[in-house]
Amino acid sequence: METASPIARPKPKWRVKFVGFGGFGLLLGWLLAWVAEANGVLFGGVDVVFVTLISGCCCGFVTTITAAILERRGGNLTWQAGFLGAVALSVATISLWSFFCTRKNLEILISPMQVPADLRVQRGHGFLHSMHVHLTGSPATISALIRAKQLVEVPAALPDVGEPDIASFSARRQSAEEWDWWRPASMPGAKFYYLHHKSQAIQGWAEGWWVNGATNEAYAFIGG
Repeated sequence: METASPIARPKPKWRVKFVGFGGFGLLLGWLLAWVAEANGVLFGGVDVVFVTLISGCCCGFVTTITAAILERRGGNLTWQAGFLGAVALSVATISLWSFFCTRKNLEILISPMQVPADLRVQRGHGFLHSMHVHLTGSPATISALIRAKQLVEVPAALPDVGEPDIASFSARRQSAEEWDWWRPASMPGAKFYYLHHKSQAIQGWAEGWWVNGATNEAYAFIGG
């Protein structure tokens, strides 16, 4: 009696593997980026999109190339092993790029000082030339930042004498408005510091810091 030989299943083409592993990397990368953003490890906005795309591309390319190498050597990369590898790649990619992106954003925000070791980002969001950050640090560190940046304190009310700086009071009023995690007005006794920087652009760019020395926290923004 002749035994039927097992039917060989065709191996999925590289395009199918790239789309499968890459799509999985995109989905997992977005979830990990969302968790990182919620915990202050990654800035929201453009950075989330960027690291998610990097995660998807890495998972798609690396797993597809690995599968091709194994097939040339007579082996086979199973879908289970491929997905486990994609998980490891996505975690590593999100972790590394989150660190580098957040570090770069802090360097821009803290300039001209070096990033202090005790400064911690609670939440952050960046888009194009604007940035909003909620951070904590020792009173000495935050005070040193205010002095190094030459920010000027803006009182809550317009002065009775002299010519008021309308732009500073307008920035104070607008930046006090709450949205999502941005809640500077919730800090009791918070002080507002502001400076309009000159640049090659006609309008320049603005920088403001809401500081509460009692809780060692600050809300800072820059924008052009």
